[in-house]
Amino acid sequence: MKMETYGSAENPRLLFLHGYGAHPKLYRDFIAAAAEAHHVFVPELFGLSGHCRRDFEENMVVIRGMLAHHELDDSLVIGHSYGALAAMHLAAEFPAIQRAIAINPLLPQLFHAGKFRLQLANMQRDLNFATGETRGMLANLEVGLRYGMNVLANPLGYVEGAMKAIATRLPDRRSPVPVDIVYADLDSLFHIEDADLGRWREVLPVLKFVPIHDYSHNWVIYHGRFAWNKIKELI
Repeated sequence: MKMETYGSAENPRLLFLHGYGAHPKLYRDFIAAAAEAHHVFVPELFGLSGHCRRDFEENMVVIRGMLAHHELDDSLVIGHSYGALAAMHLAAEFPAIQRAIAINPLLPQLFHAGKFRLQLANMQRDLNFATGETRGMLANLEVGLRYGMNVLANPLGYVEGAMKAIATRLPDRRSPVPVDIVYADLDSLFHIEDADLGRWREVLPVLKFVPIHDYSHNWVIYHGRFAWNKIKELI
């Protein structure tokens, strides 16, 4: 596993977990903004060529080992998409974490026919916004290329890895760590509402749902500094 660090070691520690198949370089603006006040640790891990760890549980084993090695107690943990789900699991497993922030997470057990209709509606709404996924992807071709390269490297494995994450069980442990789900509501992958989070609150009772209106699933990539400023309001 490759680990990059940004910012001064004198600052509070922050672990950032990228999305599945989304290279950490795509988050450069967000990471640069975070590194102004934090010592940011960024592992390159989830579903990237050269690592090919397609199983969510295997990913979590690697992250647990990394946390122990770097002694990230009292750290802020932020994840996006697949990485956001991992951040929520870490919050349940490591009560010494200061706070976890899950940005547009892939959440298990939320997909059903009604949700699919809402996701289709989000896709239609997306076209109306400059902050949507369609225009964001067109304006940031690197995003499509990075995702495309990872999909083409192992298309079945890529899909399988994402599906395994969605099918994973909730954490076993109950934890007092504060967790914020920061959700941009043009998300066409998952439609999440506060009412969906009852089972997660059984595990993470200090869980808060923070909607960000009229931005897409990958808003943290397309609007990195804006996203960091929103996160700063929580911490």
